[in-house]
Amino acid sequence: MKDRQIKKTSYEDFFLRSLDTILMVSPKECKVLEANPASKNLLNLEKDENELIGNLFCSFVSERDVNNFKKQMRICSRRHHPRSFETIIKLKDGVKKNIKISACAVSLDDGEKVVEMIIKDITREKEIEAELQNYVMLLEHQNNYDSKTNIPNMRHFEKKLKEEHARAERSEGKYSLLFMDIDNFKNYNDTNGHEAGDECLLEVANIIKDSIRRTDFAARYGGEEFVVICPDTDADGAFIVAEKIRENIQNASIKHMEKQPKGFVSVSIGVAEYPVHGKDPDQIRKLADSALYHSKENGRNKVSIFKDFMF
Repeated sequence: MKDRQIKKTSYEDFFLRSLDTILMVSPKECKVLEANPASKNLLNLEKDENELIGNLFCSFVSERDVNNFKKQMRICSRRHHPRSFETIIKLKDGVKKNIKISACAVSLDDGEKVVEMIIKDITREKEIEAELQNYVMLLEHQNNYDSKTNIPNMRHFEKKLKEEHARAERSEGKYSLLFMDIDNFKNYNDTNGHEAGDECLLEVANIIKDSIRRTDFAARYGGEEFVVICPDTDADGAFIVAEKIRENIQNASIKHMEKQPKGFVSVSIGVAEYPVHGKDPDQIRKLADSALYHSKENGRNKVSIFKDFMF
């Protein structure tokens, strides 16, 4: 009897001193039967925890979470073992808080069954978690995307090319690679300045993005070079994609284009296909680059599909 009294006294002391909110609620209605002082801070009560007595805790739970909250209460009361879950509460002043609830069904001396909830405010934890997630996403974006053109960079391209090659190899499929270079870009930079050159790179990158198909993958390879992976596409199909890019860049109204040798900004493009032209990613890349230089050496502003004589 003495031990039982000690346990009861200890629990009452814990109930009153706990920094976490502790509530006793009815399992069906979730009506608050008892509340400890910590609930005042959690729920921004005007006076004290007694304001909660007789009120439904569901009134604090955000609308989208109410059904799940009630479900957790039902499970808890039926199975008689603790449940832990998270939810969002909305207070009178419009403030929202993320909370973690540990709930357990208990029987009182008179046999009445209630649910005890220990509630911890995890709002700041959730904010930190979101900040870290955003930071990780930012780092990932910086690692995989070019800062000047906001399209995938060479690092991302290398990874994508390996993945596409492995997929094509497994399925005995095909893909084509487009290598392209802005014609006379040194002249553009020297004539208009590097800031204008960066703007030109951005415009060309945007045109490439808008010209390719949804399944294609475009990246900045470096300097004034760009590359496009065309999955499940032979050289003739990739030629059509390349021609669309070339024409759209030629016809675009890019600032200072009249100062270029042709009177407009243009690109030269080379095309190579796996497995017709080469058997591995490095070889396909070299052959597409050879086709690009063939376009350069034969007047620029043109698309060339790799032929044996180009290598």
